[in-house]
Amino acid sequence: MNPEQQYIGEALAHLEIHEVKGAYVNFENEDYYKISNSNNLRPFFMSIVSNSNHWMFISSNGALTAGRKDSESSLFPYYNDDKITESLEVT
Repeated sequence: MNPEQQYIGEALAHLEIHEVKGAYVNFENEDYYKISNSNNLRPFFMSIVSNSNHWMFISSNGALTAGRKDSESSLFPYYNDDKITESLEVT
Protein backbone atom coordinates (compact mmCIF):
# COMPACT_ATOMS: atom_id res chain seq x y z
CA MET A 1 0.00 0.00 0.00
CA ASN A 2 1.31 3.42 -0.98
CA PRO A 3 1.58 5.67 2.12
CA GLU A 4 0.51 8.63 -0.05
CA GLN A 5 -2.85 6.97 -0.75
CA GLN A 6 -5.61 7.06 1.85
CA TYR A 7 -8.80 5.08 1.81
CA ILE A 8 -12.27 5.62 3.19
CA GLY A 9 -13.51 2.08 3.60
CA GLU A 10 -12.67 0.38 0.31
CA ALA A 11 -12.71 3.60 -1.74
CA LEU A 12 -9.60 5.62 -2.51
CA ALA A 13 -9.94 9.09 -0.96
CA HIS A 14 -9.27 12.05 -3.23
CA LEU A 15 -7.65 14.56 -0.89
CA GLU A 16 -6.35 17.06 -3.41
CA ILE A 17 -5.85 20.57 -2.08
CA HIS A 18 -6.72 23.08 -4.77
CA GLU A 19 -5.05 26.48 -4.93
CA VAL A 20 -7.05 29.44 -3.65
CA LYS A 21 -7.49 31.93 -6.49
CA GLY A 22 -9.24 35.26 -6.83
CA ALA A 23 -10.58 36.82 -10.00
CA TYR A 24 -13.11 39.40 -11.11
CA VAL A 25 -16.16 37.94 -12.84
CA ASN A 26 -19.16 39.49 -14.52
CA PHE A 27 -22.52 37.86 -13.75
CA GLU A 28 -25.77 39.29 -15.15
CA ASN A 29 -24.02 42.60 -15.90
CA GLU A 30 -22.74 42.95 -12.33
CA ASP A 31 -19.05 42.79 -11.40
CA TYR A 32 -18.06 40.47 -8.54
CA TYR A 33 -14.85 39.18 -7.02
CA LYS A 34 -14.84 35.38 -6.93
CA ILE A 35 -12.58 33.42 -4.58
CA SER A 36 -12.25 29.85 -5.84
CA ASN A 37 -11.52 27.07 -3.32
CA SER A 38 -12.12 29.42 -0.38
CA ASN A 39 -12.68 26.36 1.82
CA ASN A 40 -8.87 25.95 1.77
CA LEU A 41 -8.29 29.33 3.46
CA ARG A 42 -7.44 29.49 7.14
CA PRO A 43 -10.34 30.98 9.15
CA PHE A 44 -10.30 34.78 9.24
CA PHE A 45 -12.17 37.30 11.38
CA MET A 46 -14.57 40.05 10.30
CA SER A 47 -16.23 42.98 12.03
CA ILE A 48 -19.67 43.73 10.62
CA VAL A 49 -20.80 47.31 11.19
CA SER A 50 -24.18 48.98 11.01
CA ASN A 51 -25.43 52.54 10.95
CA SER A 52 -27.11 51.99 14.34
CA ASN A 53 -25.69 50.68 17.59
CA HIS A 54 -25.67 46.99 16.55
CA TRP A 55 -22.41 45.08 16.20
CA MET A 56 -21.31 41.64 15.02
CA PHE A 57 -17.98 39.85 15.04
CA ILE A 58 -17.92 36.74 12.87
CA SER A 59 -15.34 34.15 11.89
CA SER A 60 -15.26 32.90 8.31
CA ASN A 61 -16.05 29.42 9.66
CA GLY A 62 -19.47 30.66 10.88
CA ALA A 63 -18.83 31.22 14.58
CA LEU A 64 -20.05 34.63 15.76
CA THR A 65 -21.03 37.03 18.47
CA ALA A 66 -23.40 39.95 18.14
CA GLY A 67 -25.18 42.52 20.22
CA ARG A 68 -26.36 46.04 20.72
CA LYS A 69 -24.56 48.99 22.33
CA ASP A 70 -21.88 47.19 24.39
CA SER A 71 -20.64 43.78 25.54
CA GLU A 72 -23.22 43.70 28.34
CA SER A 73 -25.98 43.70 25.71
CA SER A 74 -24.58 40.89 23.57
CA LEU A 75 -26.85 38.21 22.11
CA PHE A 76 -24.03 35.64 22.18
CA PRO A 77 -21.06 35.51 24.57
CA TYR A 78 -18.64 38.38 23.98
CA TYR A 79 -15.20 36.78 23.50
CA ASN A 80 -11.96 37.65 21.76
CA ASP A 81 -11.43 36.58 18.13
CA ASP A 82 -9.61 33.29 18.71
CA LYS A 83 -12.22 32.05 21.18
CA ILE A 84 -15.03 33.01 18.78
CA THR A 85 -13.33 31.15 15.91
CA GLU A 86 -12.95 28.06 18.13
CA SER A 87 -16.63 28.15 19.18
CA LEU A 88 -17.96 27.02 15.79
CA GLU A 89 -19.69 23.96 17.28
CA VAL A 90 -21.73 25.99 19.79
CA THR A 91 -22.95 29.00 17.80
